Amino acid sequence: MHQIDLNVMNPFLSNSIKEPLWYRIVKYSIGGCILMPVRFVISIALALAVTFLATVASIGLPAKAPNPEPLSWWRRSLLSFIPPLLRCMLFTWGFYRIRTTGKFIRGPDRAPIVVANHTSMVDAIYMASLFIPCGISRVENLSLPVFSSVLKATQSILVDRNDVSSRKDTKDQIHNRAQKAAEDSRYFPILIFPEGTTTNGKSLICFKIGAFSSGLPVQPVCLSYPNRYCDVSWTMNAPNIFFQMIKMMSQFANYMKVDFLPPYYPNEQEKSDPQLYANNVRKLMAEKLRVTTSNHTFEDVTLLIESKKLSVPMNSIGMIEVKKIEELYHLSLSDIKSLLKRFAEVDKNKSGWIEPEEFAKMLNLPLNETILDLFYMFDRDGDGKIDFKEFLVGLSLLRAETNDSTDVLRHWFNVLDVNEDGYISFDEFSSIFFSSFEYITKKDICTLFDQIPKKKKGMISFEEFYGYAKDNEIYIKMASNLLMKKKEQINS
Repeated sequence: MHQIDLNVMNPFLSNSIKEPLWYRIVKYSIGGCILMPVRFVISIALALAVTFLATVASIGLPAKAPNPEPLSWWRRSLLSFIPPLLRCMLFTWGFYRIRTTGKFIRGPDRAPIVVANHTSMVDAIYMASLFIPCGISRVENLSLPVFSSVLKATQSILVDRNDVSSRKDTKDQIHNRAQKAAEDSRYFPILIFPEGTTTNGKSLICFKIGAFSSGLPVQPVCLSYPNRYCDVSWTMNAPNIFFQMIKMMSQFANYMKVDFLPPYYPNEQEKSDPQLYANNVRKLMAEKLRVTTSNHTFEDVTLLIESKKLSVPMNSIGMIEVKKIEELYHLSLSDIKSLLKRFAEVDKNKSGWIEPEEFAKMLNLPLNETILDLFYMFDRDGDGKIDFKEFLVGLSLLRAETNDSTDVLRHWFNVLDVNEDGYISFDEFSSIFFSSFEYITKKDICTLFDQIPKKKKGMISFEEFYGYAKDNEIYIKMASNLLMKKKEQINS
């Protein structure tokens, strides 16, 4: 069986170098007090100019147009002023010289779709300073004053996440619009960030296939920010956008590197297999960026959001690759979220890991050699604690191991059913625990006994015993271990 790599880098958390104290004092004394206010005022003026141009250019255009006609010459002329304004904005923010390699292809040889990795809000602004893109955005953004005009003027593709059919409609629109952009230069190329979310830029996560389903050529663009201290990546543990802007605008200079790869023309196999097409483009981009690829997806972000709600430290779960877990252990995202909730309930002090005492408390049993054996089975790196990824992998392996556990459970039911009446009473249930656990109390056993749903008061049938054990795989493993020890004692 394949295994989950527990040491995969978390692409959704920032890991920037901490600024020295002297640097921070100088930066915020000069940059924060002088540069930042000036930059902020100029940025507002430039943003208003962009908004004005987009508003005038969008007069008379429908908010949503699945199959729009190409913009008239005067609308395109107005929009042509926006890229230099956005480059001025980046210059104002400290991006004085942006180092580039390769060439962005324009004219008849251009690719109808441009794909780029996504780490920061600066990505979209830089790309729009190169060309007017047809973007992909949530339909809710039409209600925002500034974005509404820009989205209409650029004939962006709008996605309604509440509409079940929206995903297919979006896929069809991308295909149709890309086809038009390939045939008619009056249509804007489509800009897509295929990762679907922002990362820390240290690896490329799985690409969504939307940009590649049409089978048309794409031009990959690789964006990186080699700042030493100011990490501009917009990750789960990054400051909100307001503080991110303050931090960036207080820098004396910000650095950006852009690598333009040649347009990628898919072969026949890639045209028929969009996932292969996406993977091959991602591999090329990763090689150019000198970063790794990972199996993380947008679903990993939703898991991080869930961990935040449950007060589970994000660094405890960030290395989980939901896609790989789903493939290897047939767990859905909702299953993983349920296990995360279970982990949060056990991790009482919200440290991000489970210690032996908490593990025993989860089982409502005292800590002894039997429980420690189970604990160390979960503690795969041997550091004396279980984080969520170890908890998830351990339970997943147990679930696979205990799929055919009927014989073990039938044996233990028969052992507990002393009078052989087909039911386990409390006295029968408690006898095995008193003999197996030295420090267990009657209260501990009552708690465990009461957790098992019963139709007949005070009595557990085999079906009830089996159903509860199947949902709590750790007890099956514990029973198997006790049975093995018992056989060893008999043999010795």
